Amino acid sequence: MRLNTLLGMVLLAARAALSHFVLNYPPSLGFNADNEDVSPCGGFTPSLANTSDYAVAQNAIAFTTLHPQSTFIFRATLDGTAKGNWTNLLPVFEVYGLGSICETDVVVGSEWIGQTGLLQVVQHAEDGVHYQCAAVKFIEGNLGSTPSTCTNSSGTQLSYVGDDTLTNLGNASATSTSASSSGAAAKPSKTAGSDASLSRGTAMQGFWAVAVVACSVFFGIFV
Repeated sequence: MRLNTLLGMVLLAARAALSHFVLNYPPSLGFNADNEDVSPCGGFTPSLANTSDYAVAQNAIAFTTLHPQSTFIFRATLDGTAKGNWTNLLPVFEVYGLGSICETDVVVGSEWIGQTGLLQVVQHAEDGVHYQCAAVKFIEGNLGSTPSTCTNSSGTQLSYVGDDTLTNLGNASATSTSASSSGAAAKPSKTAGSDASLSRGTAMQGFWAVAVVACSVFFGIFV
């Protein structure tokens, strides 16, 4: 029994450490680390059966990235099948550093008020392109109170960049609202070609750190 519990903790640690990113807000259709590279929603079937309200004048998208450097784009569509008619909500931006990110200047066109649709967050990292979606109902107004999941980790840096892979994703129209990179942190200099080794090293460090904590808690309680 003890061994099974310990192995379960270690497997959970491995799953977390080897994920790509997790959508925290709005609520995701679902999360499966093994299928995040499956378009359009990380292996989950697009559905508008259960939606959360999403104010169009100003809102947030929050996620946790487990890659030390990657680029992101936010998109939305009124097509419940997620097969097309995507609108880019912000220009492509780069996140440098691991941890939580919350963008609070997301704007959707007012003509979408009262309709349901899908928000999509797409990440491009050194190991491929990854997807997650949220089902929402677009409503009038602003975000209001900030969700508890809307946090920014210290040490993470953002800047608007070019990324043809994300810019050229199929069936996307122009960005729905103008966005300026003023105030965005400058991109840190980094040795070319170091992405892959850095990501694997960071992931394994995270895995062993969580595994050690799990072992300590387990043996501290049960031994």
